[in-house]
Amino acid sequence: MKRFQRSPCHGEVFKYVQWHNLAFEITERRAMDSLVVFYGDYETNFNQTLDTILDFLELPKAETPLPFEPGHKYSEYYMPSDKQQIRQLVKEIADPITWRHLERYFDQNDPFFEDI
Repeated sequence: MKRFQRSPCHGEVFKYVQWHNLAFEITERRAMDSLVVFYGDYETNFNQTLDTILDFLELPKAETPLPFEPGHKYSEYYMPSDKQQIRQLVKEIADPITWRHLERYFDQNDPFFEDI
């Protein structure tokens, strides 16, 4: 509980992780087809990511898509100790499947951790 309280933005972190926990739980419980798409995939290979999504949805590519404009990076808003606290909190409250999908964002080589 102390880790939860020490982590910056702990309420938002909890909601983010819990959303993922519940999404994975419901798709497993109902044996639903699902597709996990990572935001970084849009930056590194937009066309392939778009094709993967359209294939999953069984939709044709109707028009040329607008160019992808990557969002902001929020690394500068957090101190290195904050980032470690957030990582530990996420790892603690995430279900194993959620952690397997989110841990890439806490890789020491990720730009979020560039100053640690």
